Amino acid sequence: GEKMAFQLIESWSLIWSLAVALLLLACLWLNIPGFLVRYYRTCKALKHMPGWPTHWLWGNLHQVKADEATLFKMMNWARENDYRVSKFWVGPFICNISLNHCEQVRKVLKEPKLDRAYKLLVPWLGDGLLISEGEKWHRNRHLLTPAFHFEILKSYMSVYNSCLKVLIDKWSSSVSQNEPVKVFDTISLLSLDIVLQC
Repeated sequence: GEKMAFQLIESWSLIWSLAVALLLLACLWLNIPGFLVRYYRTCKALKHMPGWPTHWLWGNLHQVKADEATLFKMMNWARENDYRVSKFWVGPFICNISLNHCEQVRKVLKEPKLDRAYKLLVPWLGDGLLISEGEKWHRNRHLLTPAFHFEILKSYMSVYNSCLKVLIDKWSSSVSQNEPVKVFDTISLLSLDIVLQC
């Protein structure tokens, strides 16, 4: 009986030792301590930034629906409170920063390009003049500069103006009917219209 009890204790200690070793390996492999340090620094940096009240697990997800009305509600909230920058938590670990004023957008676009931030824009904008840098940016800029010379663009002003009139008419119609304006869609159509007419 005593030998069996000793073997049982020995096997449990072996199991616990393996469990602790696996847990430590998982922590090192997943870099959990580094993640926790980054998370703490992010929370500390964003502590005083305005944003909706958050839930410890859901962040702000429990307060919104995936529709345009919620997006407009958030934008109106930021505008009414005069928040030029605000935060929105997606769960406990991901924070989205919303730039609610043109001055903040301008500052971000003029700053040196941050790899992580600009990588988010690549699927939407491609690796073109706005996002590329270094030699590729200089080459693309050099190729495009003559095409945008004022004398060349002056001949297309009537096309720009007629296309913009269509855009303004669409927006005016939406506003008069109290419908939200789908800016991305209409600007995309404006760009396509101008390119096709030029």
